Order: sequence, then C-alpha cells, then structure tokens
Amino acid sequence: MSGSHVSESRKQECKSASTDVVFLLDSSGSVGSENFKKILNFTKAIVSRFTVGPHNTLVGIETFASTVHHQFALDANKNMATLLTAVDNVPYQTGGTNIEAALKYVNDYSFKPGGRRNAEKILILITDGQTYSPNGTAIQAKSLRKTNIKVFCIGIGHSINSKELQHISSGADHTFLIEDFNSLTTAIKVMHSVICKANSRITTAKQSRTEERKRNVTAKATTKLKTTMQVSKNIKAPVYLRDVIHGFEYLEVTVLSIVSVIAMGAFGCCCRFCFIFAKRKETEEEEKPKRKPPCKRPKGWPSY
Repeated sequence: MSGSHVSESRKQECKSASTDVVFLLDSSGSVGSENFKKILNFTKAIVSRFTVGPHNTLVGIETFASTVHHQFALDANKNMATLLTAVDNVPYQTGGTNIEAALKYVNDYSFKPGGRRNAEKILILITDGQTYSPNGTAIQAKSLRKTNIKVFCIGIGHSINSKELQHISSGADHTFLIEDFNSLTTAIKVMHSVICKANSRITTAKQSRTEERKRNVTAKATTKLKTTMQVSKNIKAPVYLRDVIHGFEYLEVTVLSIVSVIAMGAFGCCCRFCFIFAKRKETEEEEKPKRKPPCKRPKGWPSY
C-alpha cells in the first residue's frame, strides 16, 4: 500500500472518529472584536475538517476574559450546519486574561454536559496573552493533565508566555506560536494534522490497553483452570467436619449397643444365679429330716 493511500485512510479515520472537542477562546480586551472574529473563523475552519455528528465529532465552546462565559455544550449542535451557525453567534465579551479560571471551568464542567464516556477528549486553548495568576494556572494545568484530555495551546502575538503554554498543553508538540491573528489561517492544516495524529495515538493506545486486558484475563483464566485440574489430580477429596461428626455418632451407637448387650447378659446371669440359689435352698429344706414332736404327758402326771 502506498504512502498516499495510508495518509488518505488516516484522514478518513480521523474525520469519522468519536471525539469531543472543546474550544477555549480568549475574548480579553487585548484581542479586540475584529481579531475575535478571526478566531471564530479559525475555529470554523478546524471543525469543518471533521465529521460532526452524535457518533463522530462533537464541539463545545467556552470563552473567557476576567470570567468564563459558557457558550454551548458538546451535544448542543449535532450537525455541521447548526454548529457553524452557533460559532458565528458567539459574542465578544471583553475583560482581563484569567486563564486560571478558564482551566478550572474546563476541568469541572466543559466535558461533562453532553460528553461521551468512550470519546477522545481534546481541548484547544487560543489566547494572545498570559495569565495574571501563574501559580493558580499551574495548579489547574497540573489537575487537567491528570485527566485523559489532550490539550493544545495556540499563542498569538508577542505578549504570550510560551513556557506557560507548554506547561498547560500536553507537550511541546501540542503548543503552537502564531505571529499575529492574520497568520491563523496558515496554521489550520498543521493544526488539524497534529490533532489527527494525537487522536490516532490515543485510539491506538486504548486499543492496546484493551487487548492487553483481554490477554491478561485469558491468561489468568487458563492458569486457574490448569491449577484446578492439577489440584484435582494430586489432592484427595477433602474431609469435611460433618463427616467426622457422623463418624463419631456411628461409633457412639456401636459402643452403646455393645454395652447394652453386656448389661443384658450380666442381668441374665444374675437372674439365673438367683434362681439356682433359690432352687438349691428349697431342695435342702426338703431333704432335711423333720423333727419329731415331743411326747405328750398323760393326764394326771405332775408337772414340775
């Protein structure tokens, strides 16, 4: 298979992948309304390269300045037409550059309403400045990295902090530095390509983990079956407590039976001995000579 065919296959796979994408757009005062429209056009150009649908890519948008403004959730627009219209209607709400609050909001809410459990999670942060709370932003970025969300950062102009953006993103290759707002269009193709590669790596890693878990489960089941078979060959049937108790019961009955026989035999012997003794006594009494009665004195004899 040629390289071009592989590339086309990967593009098609990327377009149809199940992905939840949240755009976190800077609408601070330094951006301005005109440049904010350029950010929205860039957002539309990116999402147009995906297949939008309930089983493919879903897109949500949050904007931030001094505070965070929720625009629409991931499941609000399930086809390309309504999504592009919704992007066009995102308002410009000026203020400061509170990246800390924006990241915390994404952590807590953005991927939950309308998010899909098994979909890949991608966050795209676009800003022209740097936070006025570096420590808080670092904490939120660390918390965000613990999740399975892939973070891409696009920094525009010379007021950004590239190290801060690299710290927020999922790596140096996920951070893009753009000269000015007019140069955003030049990053569309590269940005889409990098997102597709990251998406592909995530999917491949998940498939590998799933296959590894299946292999482990199969191996454990096979080992358990072999162990059980080996035990059944080498070990005799277990002796249960109830069998021991039944054995004692049988022994008790046997002993009682023997004692009863002996007792009855002894009683019989005693009875026979008593009968013989009585019979012999009776015989002796019969054989003993009877004593003659004394002679009676004639009448008239004197008595002494």
